[in-house]
Parts: sequence; C-alpha cells; structure tokens
Amino acid sequence: PISQAEAQNLKIKTAEQAAKERDAMIAAARTQATEIIQQADKARNALLAEIEERILKGAVKKASDLLQEALPETFRHQAHAHWVDELLKEGFGQLDKMHIPENVSEIKIISAFPLHEEQRKKIIKHLNESLGRDIAVKEEVDSKLIVGLAIHIGSLVLDGSLKNTIKGKASGTP
Repeated sequence: PISQAEAQNLKIKTAEQAAKERDAMIAAARTQATEIIQQADKARNALLAEIEERILKGAVKKASDLLQEALPETFRHQAHAHWVDELLKEGFGQLDKMHIPENVSEIKIISAFPLHEEQRKKIIKHLNESLGRDIAVKEEVDSKLIVGLAIHIGSLVLDGSLKNTIKGKASGTP
C-alpha cells in the first residue's frame, strides 16, 4: 500500500503535471487565436483593398462617362488635337527608356478621335526611331478615352488619354 506521504507526493506531482499541460494548452490556444486574428485581419485588408479598387474603377468610369456626355464633341475633338500635339512635343520620353522585345511585330494606336495625317506620321516616325526598325502600325478609335491616345507595344501600354489621367488622379498617382 501507498503511504500517506507518497500519496500526497503523487497528488502534488499530478497537480503540477496537470498545471503544465493546462498552461501548454492555453499557450497553444493563444498562439492559434493570434494566427486566426492575423488571418482575419489579412482577409479584411484584402477585402477593403478590393472594395476600394472597385469604387475607384466605378468612379473613374462614371467621371469618364460624364465628361464624354457633358463635353460637346467639337470641344472634345479640339481638346484631343491639342492633347495629342502636347504628347508629341514631349516626345514619348518613356518609350526611349524601355526595352521593347524584338518579337513585337505590330504597334496598336488607340485614339479618342482619328489622328491627323501629320500626327500619325510623327508618331510612327518616333516609334520607328525608338525601336530602331520599321514596324506595322494598326489604328483604332475608342471615344471612351475622351481625348488622347494609348499606344500598345506588345504587353507595354503607353496611355496618354484623359481617361487614364483621371484614373491616375483618382488613385493619387501623378
């Protein structure tokens, strides 16, 4: 039989072991709770960012639609001609700094209005000089740009449109 002292000792050791196991379980639960809170916080932040992005896209679309509807076409056409001329004066500085893959065989120019012949020639000349070779150019008109143009060179897009400017201002980028 176990003596009373041994029983007391066993009781103390069992209580100590139970306390250690309880403390370990509490620590594991706290760690797990912290991880769950961090995951929830990441999910909340991702959701907020997605909502913000959707609101921004909606605001840009609405602002662009309103400008397109509110501004008379003749005014937009004049603004477009001036806007494109200013882009041409700036000389596509961004393009000179970028590496364009050799396998690009066509450039697409999307313009809010059809380009004037002089504008078309200047753009094509600058593109060919920047690329170091002649390349086929395809033109499209998209009135949703409001004024200006976007140049697609492979996966690279140089967007000099009013719509893109509105998007940049709305997102806080220059």
